[in-house]
Amino acid sequence: MLLSLIKRDQSIAFDYEALSPLVTAIGATDVISYRLTPILFLAWFYSVVRQTNGLGFHVGASPTWAVGWWFVPLANFVQPLRIIQRIVRALNAGARVPPLQMGIWWSTFLLSRTLRSITERMPLGTFSFFETLPRWTTFLALASPISAIIAAVLCHRIVRVIQDRLDNLRTDAPRSLALS
Repeated sequence: MLLSLIKRDQSIAFDYEALSPLVTAIGATDVISYRLTPILFLAWFYSVVRQTNGLGFHVGASPTWAVGWWFVPLANFVQPLRIIQRIVRALNAGARVPPLQMGIWWSTFLLSRTLRSITERMPLGTFSFFETLPRWTTFLALASPISAIIAAVLCHRIVRVIQDRLDNLRTDAPRSLALS
């Protein structure tokens, strides 16, 4: 979609040929971050909630509901973040996942979802007033995947910290039982 917008808009001051590889790379990365990453993340999220609850820390949801909250309208703006925050607190991983990082991740995630909703509706004419503002159209079409990529990178860091902490707890538990 973005390439066709750039080809059609002659008022854009940059060279289409120079921008084409960048747009293609952003688009390919966006497909991965938008289609594949959520499936993998939700499988991991289910597992982490199950493990955390199994260690005696209640994070406010069963594994099934932890995943289910992502699909409940309006609640999906708050509940998944709350569960992840509880997991981080329960695992004492807060020093490695500062609240600011969690806030930036969640904000860019919500921003990317919002921008994607807008840009996906543009070709259908729902937002036809953007046709008269081609620079805004291009900005929105680029901002959506860029914010999704930023959210995915931050999410990856949070996942690594939580998973490392869970792995450490699992390896330390048998050692502490053997010493007692």
